[in-house]
Formats: sequence, C-alpha cells, structure tokens
Amino acid sequence: MKDFFALIFEFFGTVQCIAYGALYDHVYVPAGFVLLFLTFVWTLLFYQGFFVWKRKAKFDTQKDWFIWMIGSSLITSAALAILADAQLRAAGKKYELSDYLEYVCLSFLWGCIFYFIFSNLVKYTNASRRKIPF
Repeated sequence: MKDFFALIFEFFGTVQCIAYGALYDHVYVPAGFVLLFLTFVWTLLFYQGFFVWKRKAKFDTQKDWFIWMIGSSLITSAALAILADAQLRAAGKKYELSDYLEYVCLSFLWGCIFYFIFSNLVKYTNASRRKIPF
C-alpha cells in the first residue's frame, strides 16, 4: 500500500518534497486512507445529505457542485496536513509545513480528482440527481 499511496502523493514519481523519506515511512498509508474516506464522505454528503427531506434541493447546480468540491478538497488537504504534522512529530522528525507543502498541494489535487470520480459513481443512486454535476 505504501508504494500505491507514494505514487499518488508524489504524482507518479514526478514531485518529491524535502520530507520525502519521512512521509513515505510514516504518513502515506494513513493519509491515503483518510483521503479516500473523507472524499467519499464529502461526496455522499453532497448527494445524499442535502436531499434527505426533499426530492429536489436548491444545491443541485454545477456551480454548487464545483464549490462543494473545492471546499471539501481544501478541508481534506488541511486535515491531511495536520495528520502529517502529527505523524512526523510522533516519529521524532522536525519539519516545517514548507518542507512538505508539495504533499499538501497534491492532496488537494487528488481530493478534487477522487471527488470527481466518486461523484460520477454516487450520482446514479437516484434518478433526480443524474444531471449533477453535468
């Protein structure tokens, strides 16, 4: 699993930050699972949470979908930055945020990509939501 999540967080080996070794040893696996879980939860919340009481909600436009994707990816990448900081401190490594900023930016990018993928899978659970986001 480490190698799979390393491919994701290093964008297929093209981006490596200063804290690469420590991130590979201590952060990538838990961060990868948190990324997938939180992104799936945000997607479910958009498609199922806003539509619990009404068949048609007012948050079903492309603009709302895009804003929700950006907002959820920002929150997820902030959570992954906090997780990375906590894991690195627990391992006795001292790095600043600027040492693994590429990791945080790529977690935002992958949050958007996974949100798009999960969105295309989840939107078909109800016929009234099939046109969201497109």
